[in-house]
Amino acid sequence: MKKHYLVMLAAALFCLALCGCGVKKEDVVNRIFEEKADSFRCDMDTDVDLSMGMGGMSLDMSMGGRSSFDIDAADPAATAIHAVVNFTVSAMNSSNAVRGESYVVTEDGQAKTYVTDFNTGDWTMNAVDAAGQNTMDEATRQRVKDELKNVLMQADMDSKTQTVGNEECYELKLDTDAGVFNNLVDVLWDAVDSATRAKLREQGFEITSVKSFLPYIHIDGTVYASKDSGRIVEMDVDLSKTDTTALLAEAMKSAAPMARAMGVDLSQIKLTLVKTEFSFRFSDYNNVKVEVPEDVREAAEGGAEDPEAEGEEEEDYAE
Repeated sequence: MKKHYLVMLAAALFCLALCGCGVKKEDVVNRIFEEKADSFRCDMDTDVDLSMGMGGMSLDMSMGGRSSFDIDAADPAATAIHAVVNFTVSAMNSSNAVRGESYVVTEDGQAKTYVTDFNTGDWTMNAVDAAGQNTMDEATRQRVKDELKNVLMQADMDSKTQTVGNEECYELKLDTDAGVFNNLVDVLWDAVDSATRAKLREQGFEITSVKSFLPYIHIDGTVYASKDSGRIVEMDVDLSKTDTTALLAEAMKSAAPMARAMGVDLSQIKLTLVKTEFSFRFSDYNNVKVEVPEDVREAAEGGAEDPEAEGEEEEDYAE
């Protein structure tokens, strides 16, 4: 009889192993960052309801919609992005649609940004010297990965997998404040060149100010990692538990001089986050190529002719 029990126990343990119940959180987290992801698509859903008050008056506002981002980082030094923004802002019994599209590419030594005008749909282009843009070297990218790993290792992993879309996924839940990203902020700041830092400081920006806000921002997040590919399939973030009172108090420290000059009493401002939810869905890993369409180029750059060619035409006409 004991032999039968032993056989049944062995069979049960074998089934548990097949179900993946013995998978370690560390293995799931490490695999997320080990899988190659030179390009991908991200669809983001936004659902925000908030209330602002000042001096006995209040304003309720909501924002919701979906945006999409195609990221092409096959060349880390020339990451290309195509973004489509589509959401609605509602306040005071009226709604306004916000639509936009943009491309960010690096070409001919220039970092170019193509943007549509929300009202007219016209395209414009801005170009700056790419040599002056900050890019992460391999060592910095590895430090970023390591810090993100450290954050995810603080999450709780459910022993059961969840079906997200058409994929079976491991579920990692993180309930914490944004202070867990302090080290990551330091890594990103270290990657900024000294000239850019100086310009930011001239404009009143200090990295310590950013870090001072983080402890008051509460993050209730869930990451779904594919059991098959190891990649992130979806990430849901809820910031509704953020301590807005403390957050505003911290913001008032730097804004107080300007507010006093304008005669504004910041202590009267109240902010309540009723709902602050974001959902990110990732797909098309290593299958995204971002290129600026020719009609967008022509619309943004105005189809300007070669100045030398124009000069030649003038000479011919003079003859």
